[in-house]
Amino acid sequence: MDAPPRGDRVRPGGRFPASRPQGDVLGRSGGVRCGGGPGPVSSPAGGRHLPLGAQEAVPVRDRTGNSRRVGRPAGGRPAGEADHDRGHFRVRGQEDRGVLFPQDPEEGLQPDPLPGGIPGVLPPGDIRPREVAPRLGFPSRVGPVRGDPSRGAHGAVRAGIFGNEGVGKSTLFRALGGGEGTSPAAGRGAGVTTIKVPDDRLDRLAAVFRPKKVTPLAITFVEIDPGDATLLPPDTLDRIKGVDVLGLVLRGFSDDFHPPPPGGLDPVKEFRAIESELVVSDYLVAQKRIERMTKEARRDTEWTVLHKAVEALEKEIPLRQLPLAAEETRVLAGFRFVSQLPLLLVLNVSEDALSADAYPELGGAASSQGASLIRLSARIEEEISLLAPDEQLVFLAEMGIPRPAREQLLRGAFEAMDLICFMTVTGDEVRAWNVRRGTVAVHAAGKIHSDMEKGFIRAEVIPCEEFFRCGSMAQAKTEGKLRLEGKEYVVRDGDILHVRFNV
Repeated sequence: MDAPPRGDRVRPGGRFPASRPQGDVLGRSGGVRCGGGPGPVSSPAGGRHLPLGAQEAVPVRDRTGNSRRVGRPAGGRPAGEADHDRGHFRVRGQEDRGVLFPQDPEEGLQPDPLPGGIPGVLPPGDIRPREVAPRLGFPSRVGPVRGDPSRGAHGAVRAGIFGNEGVGKSTLFRALGGGEGTSPAAGRGAGVTTIKVPDDRLDRLAAVFRPKKVTPLAITFVEIDPGDATLLPPDTLDRIKGVDVLGLVLRGFSDDFHPPPPGGLDPVKEFRAIESELVVSDYLVAQKRIERMTKEARRDTEWTVLHKAVEALEKEIPLRQLPLAAEETRVLAGFRFVSQLPLLLVLNVSEDALSADAYPELGGAASSQGASLIRLSARIEEEISLLAPDEQLVFLAEMGIPRPAREQLLRGAFEAMDLICFMTVTGDEVRAWNVRRGTVAVHAAGKIHSDMEKGFIRAEVIPCEEFFRCGSMAQAKTEGKLRLEGKEYVVRDGDILHVRFNV
């Protein structure tokens, strides 16, 4: 490919170019150079492996030609410790992941009689109130699993919020945090906020079993600073590689403080420009790795899969759209390619555009790139977040907004990652877990701890709705609703699991 002459690629009013010829995108000699991801990192010199948690100095070169070195993690997260106590299994590590059922479900606490006539069944009117009461459903989806299955697989989902300057990222973050400022720990211009996922099924289980602890799903939203002079600089790429799903905020509004850029607002062009930068980053990483493997005369599976990825990237096809077999996905997982991330587009519009289908062409562009799309007004959402919970519901109804931004982003992130939720119950904890749709029982057990996957025997399974109808585990067992399933059982959204294992 012949690259056209290079010129100024930073347009006024936006950090990313509106468009770029394919030759320049993939043929330029300079750019960000970074590689690797979780897992042992090989040194180019002696083939040594760095220990988990170590930092490796990686040379990178910015667009001005200056070279510097940045550190990156050389490995993944350290494993937790196992603690066996009377049939319970607890993990101690970076976070406490809780316990499963006792080995015999009948040893656990039985449901207390509750109002409603049937023991253990909680009438809808007695559900503990929440700011957002509606249950988050997970729609059925067919087709292959998208993206890297290791992303978000450990229960703690990290969602990045990224976009050009002036698109409303900080306003959206204040709306997510109820008007509060975000943590400055993530770096300049960055914020972090963690939101618990509301689920009335978990509330009803907690009311029945009365555990000491209730652990819902949670998503940590991380604001990613786009940087200044460099397009996708190394520190920005590192932050993007550290999330499980990328929320891309696009500008669909203008006001006195944010006049429209030259040529007018065009969120489709803005989206394609940023997507192009993600593709460029992955192309440089993959091509550099292929060059190294070629010098070493390696022609293994990794070499073949990387060539397949490069062929797609040369056509500016993001890797999330590249059909991959399970083994091919596993090979690419260590690179943490940014164009392989599940993508959630967030169109930030003005109040007047909320009732209209603003920029309808963006929906088609999102679908063609395998991305989800939500529309909202960050300014209105921030104002709503400052109200009391009961006033929020009234204001949302008056504005014709079906769901607040918080719920839209939670739902959108789960749908983009194709996640479902299953529950575990013990005498002291009711807990929700997330796994990819299509995950089998033995792998779902492994999300809680690897020893459960290794020693998996059977899983006792009952859907939440069946349990609520029966009123207790004992009654469900009497009616034959508590099923024994093997390793290949596909876990469904809303399943309650009791894993039998032996290690």
